[in-house]
Amino acid sequence: MALEAGETRERLRELELFRDCDDADLDRVSAVARVQARFEPGEVLYTEGEPARDCYLIVEGEAEITIAGRFLGSSGEGESIGEMGLLHRVPRTATVTARTPVTVQVIDAQGFERLLDEAPSVTRALLRQVSRRLVERSETVAHLAALADETTVHVGAESAPAPRAKPDRVLLDPSAPGFFANPYLQYAALREHDPVHHDTLQDTWLLSRYTDVVALGRNKDLAVEIEHASESPYVDMERERLRRMQGRQTKMMFRRDPPNHTRLRRQVYKQFTPKAVKALRPRLQSLVDRTLDQLARKAEADLIEDFAFPLPLAVISDMLGMPEGDEASIRGWSQAITKAIDPSITEAEMEASVVASDAMCEYLIGVIRDKRSNPADDMLSMLASLADARDELNEDELVDQLMLLYIAGHETTVNLIGNGTLALLRQPEQFERLRLDPALLANAVEELLRFDSPAQFTRRIAKQDLEVGGQRIPAGAVIFGSLGAANRDPARWGPDADRLDVARRGAHEHVSFGGGIHHCLGASLVRLEGQVALGSLVQRFPRMQLGAEPEFSPRMTLRGLSALRVSLGT
Repeated sequence: MALEAGETRERLRELELFRDCDDADLDRVSAVARVQARFEPGEVLYTEGEPARDCYLIVEGEAEITIAGRFLGSSGEGESIGEMGLLHRVPRTATVTARTPVTVQVIDAQGFERLLDEAPSVTRALLRQVSRRLVERSETVAHLAALADETTVHVGAESAPAPRAKPDRVLLDPSAPGFFANPYLQYAALREHDPVHHDTLQDTWLLSRYTDVVALGRNKDLAVEIEHASESPYVDMERERLRRMQGRQTKMMFRRDPPNHTRLRRQVYKQFTPKAVKALRPRLQSLVDRTLDQLARKAEADLIEDFAFPLPLAVISDMLGMPEGDEASIRGWSQAITKAIDPSITEAEMEASVVASDAMCEYLIGVIRDKRSNPADDMLSMLASLADARDELNEDELVDQLMLLYIAGHETTVNLIGNGTLALLRQPEQFERLRLDPALLANAVEELLRFDSPAQFTRRIAKQDLEVGGQRIPAGAVIFGSLGAANRDPARWGPDADRLDVARRGAHEHVSFGGGIHHCLGASLVRLEGQVALGSLVQRFPRMQLGAEPEFSPRMTLRGLSALRVSLGT
């Protein structure tokens, strides 16, 4: 789609890449970048090896970069992609795939050459970006070289799991012994024998195949707001919980449909772009190193209590500008509130979630009041100023977004670090392989996200009848996508889907962050925290071993450990 020059110029002026360009040169960019293209999640923007005929300026959304199927990093709003191929006149060196809906402005090779000749401030901007990327790559290579060992390890192929016998009945039963320690046995039975499962007790639907779960996340015709759902035991329970909370939590962006979802997400997206997140690495590495220094004084530790929990909480608290010293209360509230998003909860758990929500809302209102009296350069001050303006964010929305960011901002990473460390310790050959080849780190984090996802379910509501796998799902039905089951689907991942492989090609195609417009806002932050935390942990304690039996929290949707005791081997 072609845009007017003025519209293009204003869009480009907002991009950080061109922030220091003069108006005349920005007009020249506008003249050659008036074609706009849009890519949906999963669509390929560039493929490695193809001729470089143009470059893209990302004005909205996020894309992932891979080489030979292995995840390298992300690019997002305000960055360009493809300019290296045009500068060097070589084929594409990487594949770029849309992770969320992505909108770009297109500059063809001829226009790119003209800019280099005629727009010096644009040339400087592009060179700054290229040089920054080269510096980052050099620093990463140097860091990995310092960590790497010359020894190599060869991992033998494991035999395929024995075929499973068909069970007498197929259902998802969290009350079954051992479910929280290993839900994947039930997932496999559902995926094999009843992949489009109708829970007659709750009158909900559960999808467990990879292709179905991916399609669920990308389907724009589905809703998330409970108002679209028909009467059912599950919906009645959810509406009763929301009634008790007097509307609180209903305005969190993941519970809203467009246009409200779009508006709310836009308020905070710039804080979580890949580029913004990369800037946090030095602070994050410092926090990790300091925490590991403290752990090194011990022979044994609980990695959840001593490492996985305090680290991401400190990071999101820094970003938001939250006060210190309330970690214990926040952890208790978070556990109770997130339990309420499980597909089924007890009356006691429902009441506990309401009490925790009230307490946390009251706490956050006090923090917001203090921040307005003493604003700072942080996300909370920015959001509070938007609420004060009364045009972009109202007070109730502010409290709900803050609660979501605070809880989701640390819960997912806690679970990634805990689940990931446990998986590596249970498969020591993979622990050793990662230790000896730190260049695998980014891909290893993707594989750990696939292998034991921090989030196990996503929910949508059918606004009209639809057919999935030959089954008719009626309008108004609540549909759950089992992210954990999809991530272990042999039809997508092969016969070794239940095995951890830190070098697995295509590991980044997991569905652990959901999909479509509701793709996890903080995915780049979670990835970075996982890379720094797990990479540093593996190098610092190469002889670490499991201690007591790990303890999983009794939550279905957010899967994580409540305790992970290890011997550090110090």
